[in-house]
Amino acid sequence: MKTDLNVKLALKDVPILGGAVAGQAKYLLTGDEKDFGRFFGETIAGVKVVLPKMLAEELTELGCFKLKRDIKSDYPRSSRLP
Repeated sequence: MKTDLNVKLALKDVPILGGAVAGQAKYLLTGDEKDFGRFFGETIAGVKVVLPKMLAEELTELGCFKLKRDIKSDYPRSSRLP
């Protein structure tokens, strides 16, 4: 089925992408490589289609969260947390 977004999707996937667009989502996070794989990394109507790994990498690059190795603890390594 072709949507008004000019992308060809299976009928079952139209509400997924449509909901993300209507909700003004920045990302559509999906592991559905069969139906959305050709769109990974692309932005459709303001929504970037990504795999979980892609989103994690992008958010890390943007500094949205730190990797465990970058977090400094106030506790010595040998002490137990309360």
